[in-house]
Amino acid sequence: MVTYFITQSLPFEILPNQVFYIEDEYIELNNTYIRENYDSLKQKLAESISFRSNRFSQFIYLPILNSQFDEDKQLINYFLPQFHEVVVTKLLEKFGKLTTSDFSLYLLKSLGFSQDIKAGVLRLLKSHNGTIVAPYIFQYIELKVDSINEIDTFFRSYFKDWNIYPKITFANNSLNANIGIGTKFIMNDSRSQASNEEKQLDLDIRKTSDILFDINSHNISGNVKELVNHLSVKGYNSSLIDIIVKTILESNNSSISEFNVEKKISRVVIDRNYRIFLTDFNDLEISMTPLPKAIFLLFLKHPEGILFKQLIGYKQELSKIYRQISYRETQEEIDKSIAEIVNPLSNSINEKCSRIKEAFVKHFDDSIAKNYYIVGERGKEKLIRIDRNLVEYISTNYLIG
Repeated sequence: MVTYFITQSLPFEILPNQVFYIEDEYIELNNTYIRENYDSLKQKLAESISFRSNRFSQFIYLPILNSQFDEDKQLINYFLPQFHEVVVTKLLEKFGKLTTSDFSLYLLKSLGFSQDIKAGVLRLLKSHNGTIVAPYIFQYIELKVDSINEIDTFFRSYFKDWNIYPKITFANNSLNANIGIGTKFIMNDSRSQASNEEKQLDLDIRKTSDILFDINSHNISGNVKELVNHLSVKGYNSSLIDIIVKTILESNNSSISEFNVEKKISRVVIDRNYRIFLTDFNDLEISMTPLPKAIFLLFLKHPEGILFKQLIGYKQELSKIYRQISYRETQEEIDKSIAEIVNPLSNSINEKCSRIKEAFVKHFDDSIAKNYYIVGERGKEKLIRIDRNLVEYISTNYLIG
């Protein structure tokens, strides 16, 4: 049985490349098949999705995630850095007791699904223009089988028809009773179009730091990239962690305050030695080399943001910060480094922005880190998003004010 239902809002982020196995009670046949074929199911899902996005595909089967969590305990801290070690231990204990039926019940209840839960697979559909906007359309297919061969046939057909979208119309925000299966839907790749447009730009313009920001400011180092890839391969992301943690709280009648799960942004403290601490993330220190740190402090001091092409106007201010935190470089070396940073035809500012991003992403997920590193659209001010009421300078020096 195929069921479509809609919701106007999502209680947590769900991605269209996620497939959830859900059930109302433990079914040995289904669970045995999924455990024994889990890697194959993940691969088939990846192959069903555009090559540009298959690294983000997830076949979500709770028992597998449960065993992985037990092996990768520190991963919780990566997605929920506000947790103390004692709280992480408590959370893992509760997670170990969580059943797929508990998880399924909370998931569907949160999405407003009112029918009886049966074993099956659930996914969020993209709209026909490739966007994910309200009302959100979910597809739930009951897995009603009696043998391993039938399960195998079910999943082969499921992944084969991945890109076949239903023809759905709405009446008063409800699904039309007549739901049919549409034709295969192929999305245009806007990134390829953008790339072709860039090729038409004047060579000198394309070399400006602002144009290259989206590309080069995200070039994190190999070690950090390896960590992020490891998490992706294992199927972890912030949306999944949020769903699991909130399920644990719901099923165990635990209080939000006990786990502090909602607090995503930490206060930032800059001490007298320009060390950076996130006090609500267990006093985590964020380490950077002097030049990226000077740029971070400059942008932190300017919540309104700074246009890259106008960085030259901040040369003296940036030099002053850099001199205060760089004790080994000569004035000549400082002047040379700053000149490269403020040069709109140099890629130096983007390289340093990537180091700033890396300093945060190495410790916690990008869904949190993006509040601390430099972001911004092409041609607009680049800025650090964090509310400056959360920033404290323990010093009487130049940075205050």
